[in-house]
Amino acid sequence: MVNNCQIESIGDRVFPGKYALHSRFRSVINFTGGDCLVSVVTGEVGKGPVNIVVRGIDLARLNTLRVEGDFIFLNNRPFTIAPAEIFNSRVEATTADFDGLTVNLSIFETALRELAPPGSLAFLIDSARERFFATQFEQKVAERIRGAVRVISKADPARIIEGVRQLKGIGFGLTPSGDDYIAGLLVGLNLLEQLDGVDRSALRKEIAATARSHNLLSNSFIALAADGYLFEGFKELIISLLWGHEDDIRRQTEKLVALGESSGSDMAVGFLLAIKILSRRQNFNDFSFAEAQYI
Repeated sequence: MVNNCQIESIGDRVFPGKYALHSRFRSVINFTGGDCLVSVVTGEVGKGPVNIVVRGIDLARLNTLRVEGDFIFLNNRPFTIAPAEIFNSRVEATTADFDGLTVNLSIFETALRELAPPGSLAFLIDSARERFFATQFEQKVAERIRGAVRVISKADPARIIEGVRQLKGIGFGLTPSGDDYIAGLLVGLNLLEQLDGVDRSALRKEIAATARSHNLLSNSFIALAADGYLFEGFKELIISLLWGHEDDIRRQTEKLVALGESSGSDMAVGFLLAIKILSRRQNFNDFSFAEAQYI
């Protein structure tokens, strides 16, 4: 620790407790308290419902975390929790905001096709990206993911759950691509619920339960998405889709796809297809899932 260290932001889903070290990376230290995950991160990672954003702290030397009353203890050093530092991770939308999403979703899709990294699930919206899956194993993984998304596309709750069951744990990385897709799907369901007033809470709960695995990071991200708690990148993207302009949407898409190797892109694809598949509106580029050649 150094003298000028400080906490810049605290997630609104960080609860009192003593947390044990889970995993350590250059810009992220993950702590766990049972099923709860809290991440101490640098500013480049950004705010989030379970993120504590710090400045001037050497994460390589950080080993303990405790949240107690109005204090956060990092290596037993106390930091006051100021109300202004608490990150609001939710987006509040109404049915009146649906028109903005209708106009802007195509801009988002175009940006996602262009900006998503190789090997991401963007092949689900752009068949030309299948060339990035070079080995037979990678091609089989891609086909399994495509098959699961086809099941979800039936839009019947039982088929959605079956597709989620097929999708969970599939893919590569600390949080597999399939799990990231499921998180994006849940973000989309939450937004649609606000925009069209259709209660999907039972479906969201069942999706999250079905997707649970032994991967604490995936479980945490999926549970947060199911309840509508967003990391800063996703929140800012949704704000741009509802109320922003083309430059805003492209800028926020670029930030989201920079998250992880492909996690941001995979969540974005899950979100995009959730809106297109499960919305009762039919005016998203005259989208018809049955006619989509990329699935």
